[in-house]
Amino acid sequence: MHFVSFSVFKHVPVFRNRMFADEFLEDLRFYCAKDKCVMHGFVIMPHHVHLLLEMTGEKTVSDLIRDVKKYFSYRMRNALCHKSRFDFNIFMRGDNFQFWEQRFDEVTIVTERMFQVKLQYIHYNLVKAGLVENPEDYHYSSAKGYMIGQEMTAGLRTRRSRS
Repeated sequence: MHFVSFSVFKHVPVFRNRMFADEFLEDLRFYCAKDKCVMHGFVIMPHHVHLLLEMTGEKTVSDLIRDVKKYFSYRMRNALCHKSRFDFNIFMRGDNFQFWEQRFDEVTIVTERMFQVKLQYIHYNLVKAGLVENPEDYHYSSAKGYMIGQEMTAGLRTRRSRS
C-alpha cells in the first residue's frame, strides 16, 4: 500500500480545467482496469495529485507512476496543442515538453492507522485548500464514495478496507 503525490510542472493549475481532470481520471481508470493497482483513495487537485494505492502484479509503484505520467504527458501535449487555451510554452523545459515535475513522493503504508490518516489527508486537503466546504462535494476525489459507503468511487476500483 502506498501514498503517492506528484505535481504538474511549475505547479500550473491545469486540473481546474475539467477536460484535463477528466482525462487524468480516465487514465487512472485505465491502469486500475488493467489490474496494475487497486485505488483506495485519490484526489486530483488543481496542480497536483494524491493517490492511495495498492500494487498488484509484478510492477513497482515507481513503474506505475512512470507509466501514468508518461502516457498522460503524451496525451496532454496533443491536447494543449489543439484543444486548450493554455500556453504550450509554459510546459517547455529547454527544447523538451514537460507536463509533470520529474519526481514524486511516496510513503509506504504499514498500519491501518497510517492508512486512515493518509485517506483523511487526501479527502480534507480539498477543504484546507478552500476548493469545497465538504470533501464529498468535489468531483475529482474518492471522498464522496467513502461518505456514502460505496465500494465504487468515480469509476475507480476502490476498497474501503485492506483485506
